[in-house]
Amino acid sequence: MRFYESSKDINLKFTSTLLALVVVGGSFALIRSCSKPENDAAIIISNEEKNSDRKKEFKPYEHIISTSIELDKGKISQIPYHDGYRLQGITIDSDGKTAVYVNTKNVWCISNGKDKDNNDVYNEFGISEDFKTSKDYYETYEHVLAVPISDPSGKNIQYEYHEGYEVIDIASYVYGRYQAYGNGYIIYSNNVPVKCERDENDKCLDFGTPITTEKVKTLR
Repeated sequence: MRFYESSKDINLKFTSTLLALVVVGGSFALIRSCSKPENDAAIIISNEEKNSDRKKEFKPYEHIISTSIELDKGKISQIPYHDGYRLQGITIDSDGKTAVYVNTKNVWCISNGKDKDNNDVYNEFGISEDFKTSKDYYETYEHVLAVPISDPSGKNIQYEYHEGYEVIDIASYVYGRYQAYGNGYIIYSNNVPVKCERDENDKCLDFGTPITTEKVKTLR
């Protein structure tokens, strides 16, 4: 997982990390695996570290984080889901694409830096205590698709409705002296559980089929 600065004044304390959740002795434990090849082994954070000032629990809507994302130009792309968080929107330009997320469940994080006032910074996604293992369907708001659009400026455009999904954002950009249209997307997110066939990259680049509450219970 890359480290993304929320401030130019942040001083990094250690390398970017990958967070995961495991059950140890019947309770949740956070593990950290370093991104460097020579440090592949996962390290279980000690109880002392978990109880230190570097750990912080965020209640719903308290942890807001932005991160760079990759979208294929002219093709449908799936925007990553992060457990315990919901995508709020994206911004794009010719240089890159950024998504903003907010936690909708309690999450806890380990500080990975300091700001200019020596306050802890938490700009990696936290861990939700109801962490879920992978499933063959998507829970509500877990399946997010960016669908390419034509130039939306100066005219009204009707976009396609997809059962089980809602539109959460639209983003586009122009460039150059004559403000040529560069690219754009409309963002859909599932508002009910959906069944969707994934490819070899564990992605589903098509709209899923809504499934009933009774069906979800049998799949969990």
